[in-house]
Amino acid sequence: MKFRRRPAAALAGALVFTAVSAGTATAAVPLTQVSADPFTNPTSQHATEVEPDTFAHHGTVVSTFQVGRFFDGGATATGVVRSGDGGATWDAPTFLPDQTFSADPPFGDPDSPFERVSDPVVAYDAAHDVWMISSIPLLPSVEVPTVFFSRSTDDGRTWGLPISMPPPNARSVDLDKNWTVCDNNEASPFFGHCYTQLDNFGEGDRVLMSTSTDGGLTWSTPIETAGRDKGLGGQPVVQPDGTVVVPFEALNGRSKRSGPRTAVSRGPRPSPSTGSASTRWRATCARARCRARRSPPTAPCSSPGRTAGSAGGARRTTSSSAARPTA
Repeated sequence: MKFRRRPAAALAGALVFTAVSAGTATAAVPLTQVSADPFTNPTSQHATEVEPDTFAHHGTVVSTFQVGRFFDGGATATGVVRSGDGGATWDAPTFLPDQTFSADPPFGDPDSPFERVSDPVVAYDAAHDVWMISSIPLLPSVEVPTVFFSRSTDDGRTWGLPISMPPPNARSVDLDKNWTVCDNNEASPFFGHCYTQLDNFGEGDRVLMSTSTDGGLTWSTPIETAGRDKGLGGQPVVQPDGTVVVPFEALNGRSKRSGPRTAVSRGPRPSPSTGSASTRWRATCARARCRARRSPPTAPCSSPGRTAGSAGGARRTTSSSAARPTA
């Protein structure tokens, strides 16, 4: 997440509030520290680990987070910690290799063009038995030309070198707000497809989606919706039939927030026979604004008889856009 979107101080405050609230509600449950910032570069505020994201599959739990937060956005490195018993105990933390030149050895790469990394998100691909973490690397200019994917093929114990997503076809490329999920429903015709939603700040936060069908080894060139929608904070949700619903906060044409509302695209749908995605996402439809966060819509722009939700149950959101793969 870039500094121009949300100051680091605000993020830190939110994390402190969450920790205090959790401690108050579960005072009898001991807290376990699972990682600490080991880096020493003078450009970061150290002893900082922020914006965690966690995913669980059966007994394995993987959490990823920023380490060594820069004062004006981004971090020195991406941290990872794993539990193999549902969170009862935790392995020693590690850090994704070769993402930035700011990280100390052995995790940094002095030849990397990237100074910082941000927005780590963890997902699991059950079809290929691969854990993956997507993140955005920042140049010294704080521009983001690609999305990184780091993969683990040994149940989250070790992690490979970053894989880059191809850039979108755009005059200006400066990416942000990545979020990755996989279709883990064995009954789905798209079992093993993984999706990364992002936006292109270089084009006023244009909403984009990229697909992988090989466990995150390769990713399609990001494509936009038919309506060329703009928005922030998209989080894809895969429904049991393979429909991908992507909630996000929609923006108006001047890239200013238009307030909480629900927008939904349907498409593209990857072909089960070829694994390839169609060349476009269908136009977005929008719902009325939500009046309160506690009562968001449960079926944004759904087709008759269908509600928006994941394979694990209904999903509620205050603002969203979504998409379904099409053959």
